[in-house]
Amino acid sequence: MAISMASATLARPVQMDVLAYRHDSEMPDRFDSLIRQLNQAFPEHHFQLRFCTYPELEDDLRQDKADFILTNPGHYFVVSERFALSAPLATWVHPGPEPLSVFGGVIVVRADRHDLQTIRDLKEHRVAAVTRSSFGGFMAQAFEAEQVGLSYDHDFTVEFVGTPHDAVIREVMAGRADAGFVRTGVVESMIRDGQLQATDLRILPAPTIEPQPPSGTPLRNTRFQRFPLHVSTRLYPEWPLVARNRIEEDLARRLTAVVLGLATPASSGQMPYFTVPSRYDPTENVLRTLRLPPFDHMPAFTVVDIWSRYPWQIAVTSGLVLTVMLLSIWLIHTNQTLTLKRARIQKEIEQRQNLLETMNEGVYELDSTGRCAVINTAALQMLGYERSELIGQDIHQRIHHHHEDGTEYSAQACPVLKTRFDGLSRNVEDWFFRRTGQGFPVALRVSAHPSTTGPHAVVVVFHDISAQREKEQHIHHLAYHDALTGLPNRALFMDRLEQGLNLSRRVGDRMALIFIDLDRFKPINDTHGHQAGDRLLVQVASRLQACLRQSDTAARVGGDEFIALLHGVKEPEDAEAVAQKIRFRLQEPFDLGAGLVVQISASIGVALDLDGLLDAESLRAQADQAMYQSKDSGGDRVTLS
Repeated sequence: MAISMASATLARPVQMDVLAYRHDSEMPDRFDSLIRQLNQAFPEHHFQLRFCTYPELEDDLRQDKADFILTNPGHYFVVSERFALSAPLATWVHPGPEPLSVFGGVIVVRADRHDLQTIRDLKEHRVAAVTRSSFGGFMAQAFEAEQVGLSYDHDFTVEFVGTPHDAVIREVMAGRADAGFVRTGVVESMIRDGQLQATDLRILPAPTIEPQPPSGTPLRNTRFQRFPLHVSTRLYPEWPLVARNRIEEDLARRLTAVVLGLATPASSGQMPYFTVPSRYDPTENVLRTLRLPPFDHMPAFTVVDIWSRYPWQIAVTSGLVLTVMLLSIWLIHTNQTLTLKRARIQKEIEQRQNLLETMNEGVYELDSTGRCAVINTAALQMLGYERSELIGQDIHQRIHHHHEDGTEYSAQACPVLKTRFDGLSRNVEDWFFRRTGQGFPVALRVSAHPSTTGPHAVVVVFHDISAQREKEQHIHHLAYHDALTGLPNRALFMDRLEQGLNLSRRVGDRMALIFIDLDRFKPINDTHGHQAGDRLLVQVASRLQACLRQSDTAARVGGDEFIALLHGVKEPEDAEAVAQKIRFRLQEPFDLGAGLVVQISASIGVALDLDGLLDAESLRAQADQAMYQSKDSGGDRVTLS
C-alpha cells in the first residue's frame, strides 16, 4: 500500500483540456472513462481532465497548463497559430446512436417563420450564433452564406450568445433571433432530452446542399441520405486531438496508439473513441475564404491597387518603379513564407500518419495451412471481393498470381509464403490484383505468428501506393524539364548530347548545335513585367520546336537562352538553313495578350561536329562562342563556328 501511494505521488501530472460545447451531463462521465484508461496505460503519469469554454482553454494554453487539447477544427487552426501545437494525432468520433467522425452546421428557424425558406432569406435578419471561434456553430454556416453571395459582416446581423449551443435555440424560440447557427447533433439532443419538440423548428438548407424530399415533418427537409443528423452545410472532419510541441514524442505516440486502440462504443453512453487523423484542408479552406483567424491578415496586393494609389508617380518617376519592384519582392517573400509554413504543417501530419499506417490499411491473416483466416474491410474494399469469397481460400491465387510485368508469380517467390516457412518479417513493394483483374502497386509488410509444430500463421498489412508512384514520376519529370516551357533543361540536354555523340560515332552520323540568345528580351521583361516575359518565352519555345524535326531536341538552358541539337547533318549549309529558319520565325510579331504585341530577334551560333572529334562540352562551347560573335556584330544574325 505504501509503494502504491508513493507511485501515485511521484506520477507526473498530464492535463487534457476538452472544449465544452453543451451542458451535457454524460460528457464528463464519458471522458472520465477515457482518463481512467489513460492512467492505467501510463502509470508513470497522472492524467487530469478539464472541460473549458473557449477563453478558459486559451488561458490554459497561455499559462502552459494544458498538455493535450480536444477542440473544434476551426479553433484548432486559431490556437495552433498562437501556441506551439502538434499536427492532429487523432480525430474524435462523436458519440451517439450512430457514432460519427464528421459533423457540420445547422441553420434553424421557428416553424412559423414561413418567410425564411433558404439561406438567402437571412439577408437583413438577425442570426444567433455561439462564438466566432465555433466551427459548427458559426463558421460552417457563414461559409455556405458566402457561397451564395451573403457576407456575415454586411448582409445580416450575427449576435454571439456564447456556449452552450442550447442558448442559440432558446434565442430563436423566444423570438429574439430570426435564425440560429448550431452544430449537428444539438437539435436531436435537445429533442431527446425533452427540451424541444420536433415541430417547433425548421432546418434551412443551403443551396449547395441537396436535401432529401420532404417527409411531412419540418425537420426532415435537410437530412443527407447517409448522414443521420439534421445538417445545412457541407460535412467536415470532427474535432482533432493535439498535443503541445513540448510533449515528448514517445508520450504523444503511445497516447495516440492507446486512444486509437479503444473499442468502438456500442452505445452513446460508453467512453469516447477516436479514429486516424482526417485531412483538415476543407476546414482551412473555410477559414481562408471567410478571412477568419489565423488567416485574417493575408495581404491583398494587385497591380490595380498600385496604379490607383500611385498613378502619376508611375508615369513620371523612375524611382517609384524601384518602389514597386521592392513591394513585389516583399509580397513574393510573404507568399513563400506562408507556403513554407503550410508545408511544415503538412510534413508534421505525414510524420504522424506514418506512425499509424497499419491502423487503417488492408490486413489479412493466413493460417498455418496457408488459407485466408481473417481479412478486414479496408482490404476487401481495395481488392473488390466479398469476405465469403476469400475466407478459407488460397488468397495467393486470387490477388498475387502475377508480377507487374505480367510474368507468373510462383508460390516459391512469394514473400508472404516465404514468411510462412522461415518466420522472418518482410517489408517489400509488390503487385496485387483486384477482383476485376486490374493490378495495382502495394507496400507490403509481412510478419509471422511463431509456431513450433509446422508452417507459421502470417499477418499481411498492405496499402495502395499508386498515388506515390505517380508523384515520383512527376518529380522526376520536373527534375529534367524547364517548368515554364516544358522543354528539356540543361542537365537533360547535356545527357542527350552525350548519347547523341556516342551514337553518331558508331553509325557514322554527324551532329550540329544551334545556340540561340534572344535580342531585346530584357527591355520587354522590365517594361511589361515578368508575366509578359514568361508568355513570350513560352511562344519562343513553341516556334523553336516547330522549326525542328521530331528527331531533333530543343532545350531552354538559361533565362532567354535556348539550344537545339540536330541529328543527321551532312553539310554546314544544312545546319545554317535550320538556324536561318529559326531566326526568321522569331522575327515575326508575338501577341502576348491584352493588346500587347512585341517583336524580337535572335543572335544565333552554330557549331558542327563533322569530323566526329569533339566532346559534348567542346561542341557546346563552340556554339556559345559563335552566338556571342552574332551578338557582338549587332544581333539578329547567324554565325557558324
